[in-house]
Amino acid sequence: MRLDQGLTLDKLSRQSGVSRRTIISLEAGEANVSLGTLDKLALALGSTFGELVTEREAAPFVAERFGEVSPIWQDDAGSSARLLVSYASLSGAEMWSWELAPGARYDADPDPPGSEECLLVSAGTLHVEVEGRCYPLASGSYLRLPSDRNYSYVNPTAITVAFTRLVTNTATRNVGAFEASGPAGSPGEAGPAED
Repeated sequence: MRLDQGLTLDKLSRQSGVSRRTIISLEAGEANVSLGTLDKLALALGSTFGELVTEREAAPFVAERFGEVSPIWQDDAGSSARLLVSYASLSGAEMWSWELAPGARYDADPDPPGSEECLLVSAGTLHVEVEGRCYPLASGSYLRLPSDRNYSYVNPTAITVAFTRLVTNTATRNVGAFEASGPAGSPGEAGPAED
């Protein structure tokens, strides 16, 4: 993409804020960079994260198994993140499937201004840490998360946490306060908790 746009390494580095050395290593297939770094490069290339990292787009009306999608991120403990769907036409909306192994933690860089996520936990308990606050989400709970700040996903339990992330760039909307909800009949179960 860089060459197709006639961008030098130095110009892409300036536009993205990613070091020239990192870009060289990434283009050679030798770098192991963060999701945030890839997002910065995609933005600087006038693209989306999904267009940068996926080989194909999910076809309509084709049922697929998320476990067969190659992970975009994984750790040595068995945690993984898979980009399932990316909608470039919707300001870069993406749907992810995540699993965090027992005791695992993922520290995210801030997304572009106005970005937010909706997290839906399907198994285990996920702790979302944002600016010194912890938002525990039990299975069946969801959380709207303005993600244009530092945040972390933490699994403090002895079982794997499974959750889905819907990421959107809402730069044209005013991002409101955090909202959380639990399963019907259990309001407040996913509300904020002090660390």
